[in-house]
Amino acid sequence: MSAAAFRWARHAGLIPVLDVSSWQWSRAAMEALDGDAIRAGLPCPPISGGAAADRLAEALGTPNPTACGEKRT
Repeated sequence: MSAAAFRWARHAGLIPVLDVSSWQWSRAAMEALDGDAIRAGLPCPPISGGAAADRLAEALGTPNPTACGEKRT
């Protein structure tokens, strides 16, 4: 799982808050995870930052030009 996918799953509440220390979960917390729910929520396949920026720009109706001023394809 990429760091971005992990952060998304954590933010979405699919991965619990650390409960043993600031860097560790308990065994019970890990056994309670629903791996299928996490996998189902992830985009397939993950997209790049540039592709995400292009999608946001398109959704907002603003062009996202490249360095040469042309639209990405």
